[in-house]
Amino acid sequence: MKKKLLLFLSILGMVMIFATACSTNTKMSKSDLEESFNTTNAATLKAYKVTRRTEKKSKYLKQVKKSIDIIDQEDQKLEKNTENKKLTKALMNMNKKMRRTLNSFKDEEFEDYFYASSKKIADQYFDGSDTKAIKNWIKWDKKIDAENDNSSDENTDDETNDSEGYKYTDIKKHKTDWSDSSWAGVQTIIDNINVGKFDGDYEDSDGTTLQGLIGVHFNVSSPDYDVKIYPNQGTLTTNDGQQIDADIYESDDVGGDLLKGAKKDGWVYFFIPNMQNATDITSVRIIFTGNNYGDDDFAYDTHKDYDTGIIQL
Repeated sequence: MKKKLLLFLSILGMVMIFATACSTNTKMSKSDLEESFNTTNAATLKAYKVTRRTEKKSKYLKQVKKSIDIIDQEDQKLEKNTENKKLTKALMNMNKKMRRTLNSFKDEEFEDYFYASSKKIADQYFDGSDTKAIKNWIKWDKKIDAENDNSSDENTDDETNDSEGYKYTDIKKHKTDWSDSSWAGVQTIIDNINVGKFDGDYEDSDGTTLQGLIGVHFNVSSPDYDVKIYPNQGTLTTNDGQQIDADIYESDDVGGDLLKGAKKDGWVYFFIPNMQNATDITSVRIIFTGNNYGDDDFAYDTHKDYDTGIIQL
């Protein structure tokens, strides 16, 4: 009887271990994997842009770190993926080459170890040169070629692609008191929202005209559980009907893993296509998400949809 009980407990333990392992797995569709592909390529392209437009090593190394962090986050998703295994493996190999490329920036070598892999993956699995990431690389290459042909060195120190480097004609700073602690004890606070009007029209990597910037300052903490929270991947709407996704590459590192007892704070940036004056923006609404990290004793919904409602400025 004792042997049977021990055998039963042993089998039960193995089943529980297997079930726990399976619960951490995810199923990423081909479109999910293409989004991951575009995200890591965009992060790497951002590092190239900042590196070219500033001679301050500390500044571009900060961007290199942010880009590598984004690639690491995508790899964590890919490691748990149980679908499209061949494509998943190709993406992880590409990400490894991206890290090697970005790490070369630290020694001012600026080697390219990954682009051939990116192009091959786009050609084999996605829309080739029409894939968003590849289109952005082609556009960037043409821009650099044009600058080199014109011997235009005047932009070398231009940091306007960074939210800190834009020039403004007007900035309005607003204190806010929005907060939420309704989910798993996670404290989420927005205490400042700044609205800035650019001194002219700028253009992002997709060719979209940008006339202003809204910066939202978050404080997040989780005293009780390991969670994931993504204010830097949120969406903002304005009183004049504009809807804008957060710029994860310009924003501070206030998203992703938030372990028990940890705190994060920083700015999330939303670039505004249409803004005549900073005073035109009188209210905003922001939505973003959170997820359980995988705690077995998590007593709340595994997913949280945050909605600030209308925040008057």
